[in-house]
Amino acid sequence: MDTLVYTTIVGLYYGMNIWLVASGLTLIFGMLGVLNFAHGSLYMMGAFLGYTFASLCGQNFWMGLVFGPIAVCVIGALLEFCFLRRVYDLDMTYQLLMTYAFVLILDNLFKIIYGSLYVSVRVPIEGIVPVMSRFIPIYYFFIIAVGVLVAVLLWFLLNKTRFGCHLRAAAFNREMSSAVGIDVPKLFTLVFGIGSAMAALGGAMTAPIQTISSGMGTAIIIMSFIVAVIGGLGSLLGAFVGAIIIGLVNSFGILWVGELSAALPYLAMIAVLLMKPAGLFGVAEE
Repeated sequence: MDTLVYTTIVGLYYGMNIWLVASGLTLIFGMLGVLNFAHGSLYMMGAFLGYTFASLCGQNFWMGLVFGPIAVCVIGALLEFCFLRRVYDLDMTYQLLMTYAFVLILDNLFKIIYGSLYVSVRVPIEGIVPVMSRFIPIYYFFIIAVGVLVAVLLWFLLNKTRFGCHLRAAAFNREMSSAVGIDVPKLFTLVFGIGSAMAALGGAMTAPIQTISSGMGTAIIIMSFIVAVIGGLGSLLGAFVGAIIIGLVNSFGILWVGELSAALPYLAMIAVLLMKPAGLFGVAEE
C-alpha cells in the first residue's frame, strides 16, 4: 500500500511539472491557433533566467521564480509582436518553420551566453514528509500545489473575467471581435506572453531538481505535445487531465516495467487517439 501511495504522489508531481509547460502550449494553440515548437526553449529560458536572477539576488530562488517568468513573458510577447503575427493568415507550415527557427536560435544563443556547462539551483524548500513508510520531498508537494493553483487561476481568467470573455470571442471569430472594438492583435500578444511565462514558470520550478542545460527543453516539449494531444488540442482541461495521466503512467511504468516505461506515454497517446481521435476533451472537426 505504501508503494502505491508513494508512486501516485510521484506521478502527480511529474504530471504537474508537465502541466505547467503544457498549459502554456495549449493556451497558445487554443486561442491563437499556433503550434509553438519553441515552447521547450521558453521553458529552458525560464530555468536559466530564474537561475540568473536568483544568483544576482544572493541565491534567492523566489526572486528567480518571479522575475524569470516575467522576463520570458516579455521576450515571448516580443517574438509574437515582431514575427508570429505576420504568419497567422498563412498555412500552419510557416508557423511551424518559424517557431522551429526560434528553437535553433534560442538554444544556441543561450549556449553562447552560458556555455555548455550544467548549472543547478539549491532546493528552496528543504525537508521531507513521511508518507506511511516512505519519505517524499516537501518540494514535490509544492510543485503539485502550484500546478493545481495555476489550473484554477487559468480557469478563472478565461471564464470569469472580461479579458477571458474577449479572448474567447477573438479565438472564435477575429474579424467580428475587431468589428466590435476588441484589440485582437494586442490580445494575442498578451496571450502569447502569458503562455511563454507558463513555460518559464515550469522551467524555473524544475531548476532545483534538474540540471539546467541548453538542451533541456527537448524532452519536456515532447511530453507536452503528448499531453496536449491526449487531452485534445486547445483544451486546458484536457491538458490538465492528460498531464495527470502521463505522470501516473510514467511513475507506475517505472515501478512495473523499468526501462520499458519510456515507451508508455507514446502507447497511451496511441490508445487515446484510437478511441477518440480528437483527444479526451477535444472536439472533432466536421
